[in-house]
Amino acid sequence: MAIRYYEAAHELDTGAVALRNALVQRYLLLEKFNQALSCIKGQKKETELSDSDKSLCATIYMRMGRLARAAEMLETVTEKSRETRYMLGVVYESMGSLPKAISNYKAILDKDTTSVDLVIRVSALYGRLRNWAAAESLLVTASGNTGKEPRLYNAIGEIKLAKGDTALGLDFFKMAAVIDSDFVDAARNIAQVYIRRGDWASAIPYYERLEASDSGGEMFGRTLAMLYYYGNKYEKAKALLRSMLAADIEDYELHFYLGLSYAAQDSADLSRTEFEKTLVIRPDFAEAWMQLAYLDIKVKDVDEALADAKRFAKALPASPAAWRTLGYVYNVRKEFKNALPQLRKAVDMDTLDAFALYELGSALERTGDIISSAVAFRRVLRLKPEDASAANYMGYMWADKGIKLDSAKVLIAWALGRDTANGAYLDSYAWVLYRLGKIDSALVYIEKAIKLINDDATVTCHYADILLASGRSREALDAFGKSLELDAKSDESEHVRKMIAELEAKLGIQPDQKEPVK
Repeated sequence: MAIRYYEAAHELDTGAVALRNALVQRYLLLEKFNQALSCIKGQKKETELSDSDKSLCATIYMRMGRLARAAEMLETVTEKSRETRYMLGVVYESMGSLPKAISNYKAILDKDTTSVDLVIRVSALYGRLRNWAAAESLLVTASGNTGKEPRLYNAIGEIKLAKGDTALGLDFFKMAAVIDSDFVDAARNIAQVYIRRGDWASAIPYYERLEASDSGGEMFGRTLAMLYYYGNKYEKAKALLRSMLAADIEDYELHFYLGLSYAAQDSADLSRTEFEKTLVIRPDFAEAWMQLAYLDIKVKDVDEALADAKRFAKALPASPAAWRTLGYVYNVRKEFKNALPQLRKAVDMDTLDAFALYELGSALERTGDIISSAVAFRRVLRLKPEDASAANYMGYMWADKGIKLDSAKVLIAWALGRDTANGAYLDSYAWVLYRLGKIDSALVYIEKAIKLINDDATVTCHYADILLASGRSREALDAFGKSLELDAKSDESEHVRKMIAELEAKLGIQPDQKEPVK
């Protein structure tokens, strides 16, 4: 009814601008955009409209989503005010015409160099165009005009970071934080740099500041809890997580993180409880299912691990992680034939799952299919070229079978070069040298390995074989005895028993003359 009266009044006096504008505003409230445009234009052509009417029409076109039409209208404005330039910038930015947006924004900055928000906006547009030099130049000039403005220092730091200069970027973030200790963006950027470096200890103080800030709240609390966890500050992690759970007991992620913290302190029962709570709230949370199975394996309850892995696969049959986890558990149980179909299914569902491929390669090797195993490990290395563990596994597999020894040596040497203190890699390298007949060199590496891994039956067996090859029969007998003591059912146990019998006969040792295993 109100619109009808406004329309009637306007018809009586079409020249009354105030009355026309009132009617236009009512049309806009009702989203009657075409009527609003007709009311503004009347019998005039668009080129005959005043600058203010052109701007008003452009605003309506923007609300209609006709951005190109709005830009066309604004470009015809004779005297472009700051507001017109800004509107043009926004329209072109929304259209993706970034150079035109920059041009209009800069026309404003040429007359007013103190608009920090606009400087940052334009520098961000330069960044999207990867014109880092222009972005940085604009920010540096603005910082000289406005003095110590933390937002500008922070923006310069982000440009440095985008250019790959992390150290200098960090310096600018810190300068911004010194200027304004409550500046959230600078603190977060500093923390993120440290997080990317894996420097949890340095990131924690900044996230503590963020978590305590008014704008921080629970969002920063989650990250801080995880930083405490990764930084081995488990008590702090648990305290923070429990305080957040007090406010929201149904938050599955908080229960999950709390479970991780308990697991890190070997509180298996409490950890299991939290993972189970997670799954009650969110049954499709795959990571919780995986951690539950890993927890069972950690406490050597392989039966419970299998039960949980089967529950995982039943709950999420479309998840490749479920079948990968089930296959992994079968591998841990040394049920390699049972592992194969699960792992093949996981790989079929996700051909880029390097972990599933690794476990598949392991199961294939343990079931005697060396050729297919090597194919799986090659796929792992294509996906993860820096995976030293996969290179070592394939090299050791060949060395153990006495095939492709030169290639095996190259692979293991490459892995060892990336982790020179890895006992497993040292053992593998000693074993390939042994297979190549380089006994003295093999002895050097196996002695390094045995110092790092003195509770593994296989490594101890290798030590014994290499000692025997170097002519140290009595020491070899002791090492074979220790290998059997460590694991009487290991893959090498049959070979170990045979060698013990042969050495005892060779050395003339009777059963009642044996010395205690050293």
